[in-house]
Amino acid sequence: MRYFLHSLNHTGLMHGFQVVKVAVLALRGLNFLKLVFQNTLK
Repeated sequence: MRYFLHSLNHTGLMHGFQVVKVAVLALRGLNFLKLVFQNTLK
């Protein structure tokens, strides 16, 4: 049972890390699109 909880916690951490990574990439993409949009408006 303890091993199961440990593995569950580990996968939870990995999943959380993936979510954070995706969020950071999404934010970078949005910032990049914003810059491109501002440049095209000039």
